[in-house]
Amino acid sequence: MPSRLRYGILLCIMAITFIFVHVEYGHAAYFIEYIYDNAGNLIERRRTLDDTGPTGTVTINAMAAYTNSVDVTLNLTCSDNVSGCLKMQFSNDDIAYSSPETYSTTKAWTLLSGDGTKVVYVKFMDGVGNWSSAFNDTIILDKILPTGWISINGGATYTNSTNVTLILTCNDPLSGCSQMQFANEGAAFSPPEDYSTTKAWTLTAGDGTKTVYAKYKDRAGNWSIAYSDTIVIETQTPTGTITINRGATYTNSANVTLILTCNDTLSGCSQMRFSNDNITYSTPESYAATKAWTLTTGSGTKSVYVKFKDVAGNWSNPFSDTIILNSSCSNSSVRIGTTPYTTLQSAYNAASNGNVIKVQGVMLTENLTVNRNVTVTLEGGYDCGFTSNYGNVTAIKGSITTTVGGGTLTIKNFILSQ
Repeated sequence: MPSRLRYGILLCIMAITFIFVHVEYGHAAYFIEYIYDNAGNLIERRRTLDDTGPTGTVTINAMAAYTNSVDVTLNLTCSDNVSGCLKMQFSNDDIAYSSPETYSTTKAWTLLSGDGTKVVYVKFMDGVGNWSSAFNDTIILDKILPTGWISINGGATYTNSTNVTLILTCNDPLSGCSQMQFANEGAAFSPPEDYSTTKAWTLTAGDGTKTVYAKYKDRAGNWSIAYSDTIVIETQTPTGTITINRGATYTNSANVTLILTCNDTLSGCSQMRFSNDNITYSTPESYAATKAWTLTTGSGTKSVYVKFKDVAGNWSNPFSDTIILNSSCSNSSVRIGTTPYTTLQSAYNAASNGNVIKVQGVMLTENLTVNRNVTVTLEGGYDCGFTSNYGNVTAIKGSITTTVGGGTLTIKNFILSQ
């Protein structure tokens, strides 16, 4: 009986613990625990008190500024030098928190829906149950696609080269535009590149309509729909003609009228320029069907050259015509026998039955009315001295009108045009 009592008393003594608490700056810094071991020795143990919550950080999607998905990854750090980090919990509003879960350095999380700035909060718990204050990070949710525009060569309709410049516009109100990529019709898109307002681009080869597509990407990762523009490639040069004084063989004046035609199947004719020697050309001017021009001085055969330009920018090869300039010719252009007349009409009015009205091979601008009961021959193409008209013609800009009872008019070596 006594031995059992002593053993029980010894057990009670072994269970007694003495604690000395050391306080620093108003907080319990550590305590000393005195306890007897099984051999009855008094053991001193110093233990640190932990009454402070952990510290930590949270970053969303590795510190990304934008996202286009509500599903994100949280990167977490937690520090507690005493009892370590044990639990964590999360919130989108710092009010309603998720259930505590084992601490980890990453966490899949779902943001609140709707575009705009989103905040995620986290709290950490240490090994003795202290919860930290809330740590947070922000990210902008942007699910709206960028909008944009593309123009080839500043909106030009035609080009004569596969090398073009793209003019680009991208708009994104939340995260802004970051990248772009391009494609020709029927081809894959180019690798993404940094957004810019211009881009040098190469069209597919061959004449015809070409389409270029552009897509834009914002900083949240949203790609726009494809925007496009078209342009027509034309590499064929225009064709055309030039006629001096409506095809007349001669002129007594260096001041002539050029009659012009230009043909271009795709883009059409836009400009023309002229030369007397096929070396030095005049300043390009808008295409027209006629042009007042001055020949070089001095009698003789004169050539005039013209080049035509289409809307796509292609210049034609030169086209030319010739005329003989009689700069010293003082004879009237019209005569019957040796009698000169100033106009065809005055010569016709004076003509007798069987007369031949001779006309130099120049260009005349007048109308002739045939209303007399006489037989007259109208012969053109004569040189200044009226000695020969072989192979030559006179050009008339105007009309010849006949009336009932107007006799007979035979016309030779004339070109009539309106």
